[in-house]
Amino acid sequence: MASTQHSDPSPRGIVVRRALAEGRQADPAGHRIHLAMAAVFMAVLPLGMTPGAKDVMLITLAIFTFLRLPRIHRCYVPLRRDPLVWLIYAYPVWLLLSLTWSPAPALGIEEARVLRMTALPWLLWPVLLHYRTLITSFLVGCGFIVLVQLGQILDAPGLAVDIQGRADAAMQPIQAGLFLVTAAMWLLTGVLFSTGSRGRGLAAAFISSVVGLVLTGSRGPWISLAFATALVLLVIPALI
Repeated sequence: MASTQHSDPSPRGIVVRRALAEGRQADPAGHRIHLAMAAVFMAVLPLGMTPGAKDVMLITLAIFTFLRLPRIHRCYVPLRRDPLVWLIYAYPVWLLLSLTWSPAPALGIEEARVLRMTALPWLLWPVLLHYRTLITSFLVGCGFIVLVQLGQILDAPGLAVDIQGRADAAMQPIQAGLFLVTAAMWLLTGVLFSTGSRGRGLAAAFISSVVGLVLTGSRGPWISLAFATALVLLVIPALI
């Protein structure tokens, strides 16, 4: 489990960490279970080839978070008071409102299913102090994507490339590319802040995610990777 003791000199950072720590102290046993469930959810999140696993874990996590609310509701105070949070939720509200005049409301309702992911900040917030654990779990899931792709390339039993010859990891190639770009950016950031064997390990994982991205054959995520990498390499060194 990642350490939660990190320096954050900003007043807001101190307030957030204090609120999260109070939530953990109010329900220690529930906190450990919540963290385990959140880590499993983050690991299955990139596995588009098994969407049921993601939905089951999301519902389970939502139910468990709701059951913990009487004990940990105070930890949400910084999140509730953040204007940016409510500004972000203005888009889903507008999207749902637009269904009232949509010529194809059934299609709109189907597309609105993606809005269930807007619940994630509230479900992960109580264990956000362990963000490194959550990110690591997500990276493990992305690593599984690359393994499936390699199985497709090597024509392993039950695995094959799609009709266009792309190693899509048994999901939509753009979706696979999206997850791998996200993994690549987290790994690249880790490389810039790490040295020694840890840095080499992160670099190898970064290269693996890029290889997986290439195997998807999806050009949109390639462009995203190019722009995001340029920004990371320009901005982060300037901030160090």
